[in-house]
Amino acid sequence: SIFGRVNYNFKEKYYLSGSIRRDGSSRFGINNRYGTFWSAGVSWRLDQEDFISNLGVIDALKLRASYGVTGNAEIGNYAAIPTFSFSGFEYDGQPGGAPGNIGNVDLTWEKSTSFNIGLDFGLFNRISGTVEYFNREADDLLLNVPISRTTGFGSLLQNFGALRNSGLELTLDAAIINSGDFRWSVGGNITFIKNRITRLDEEFISGTKLRREGEDYQSYYLYEWAGVDPANGDPLWYTDSTMTETSNDPNNIERFLNGKSASPDFFGGFNTNLRWRGFTIDAQFVTSWDNWLYDATAWVLQGDGRFTPRSQTNLVLRRWQKPGDVTDVPRFAWGNTSSSNLRNSTRWLHDGTHIRLRNLTVAYNLPTSLVSQVGLSSARIYFRGINMWTWTREKDLYLDPEAAFSGVINSPVPNLKTISGGIDIGF
Repeated sequence: SIFGRVNYNFKEKYYLSGSIRRDGSSRFGINNRYGTFWSAGVSWRLDQEDFISNLGVIDALKLRASYGVTGNAEIGNYAAIPTFSFSGFEYDGQPGGAPGNIGNVDLTWEKSTSFNIGLDFGLFNRISGTVEYFNREADDLLLNVPISRTTGFGSLLQNFGALRNSGLELTLDAAIINSGDFRWSVGGNITFIKNRITRLDEEFISGTKLRREGEDYQSYYLYEWAGVDPANGDPLWYTDSTMTETSNDPNNIERFLNGKSASPDFFGGFNTNLRWRGFTIDAQFVTSWDNWLYDATAWVLQGDGRFTPRSQTNLVLRRWQKPGDVTDVPRFAWGNTSSSNLRNSTRWLHDGTHIRLRNLTVAYNLPTSLVSQVGLSSARIYFRGINMWTWTREKDLYLDPEAAFSGVINSPVPNLKTISGGIDIGF
């Protein structure tokens, strides 16, 4: 790498910065190992201008903007190199080998172009915050793209398309009450985001998703679950995207985009702090809205008897049992062959919208006059609860609503609810 940077300011009001770098990585193909990346930024401290500083109500006000290009090299060390493997290919007691990776001599950097413009402000010595718009476009995406199985491989790492993330970020902190022994402050942040594939050489299916130009990168592409036939307990799916006809035969149905994605419409957090004399209460909340979760193990654990005894869950208590039963769980049968546990179905899709109390701390600082009598400079008693409360829009959601970016949940250890207490002492 080689790197250069310059910063300049004029009268502590106007700022200019710029950087440029040239990077090479042997992770990439021999034909395209180098990339040039740069950035530029400007800012204007409006609060230093007379027409703003004389208003008296504005403590800080800065307008800023930046534009730049960065590179991504987060791939395996030998993904671009054709390799052979000599483990597990023995034949008739003799050593053997086989191609382990096709390689890609043209593989190169994934490049991200970012533009943002923001306003930082402070008002009345009580309120501060930021409003920021961002637009980030990634080109030459590093993706494992499905290829013909006749090659002996199922996918190949390629530079394959472009992606845009754009949205608005808001933060706000305020001292609501700051009088004598009582103080109360609140703060929060929220991010609204839109994700779109802006260019794709060819659309392809990746697990539960369809990568298609113009669609959200995390758009689910699934068979649409239509419930249970009350007459006989058969599973039902919609035959196609018109959602006008249903069938109990997986051979008569097709996958389609249903408008649901693992990407949230917005996410953020909220915090509040109260202090009265030696007592303090801190609370932190997090939220994510309209992101969808796919339970990757449900087709086994909720397989309606297909994998008995592994498909024994509490859901069996509300299964279909007799004609006329209205339920969302098909009839249960040992060794079930109805295909009700069909994978890539919206039967296993759940609403991940939630609000969670991430952290709650209640503490008391003992008076200095008291602790000094035993040779201490300070003493604080506290109780802390982590993940104490969670609200979910989907009633009785059995999954932890905090999931990976892909939205696919595959038997993870859920976030634990923890209660602790202690005493901090200082000498």
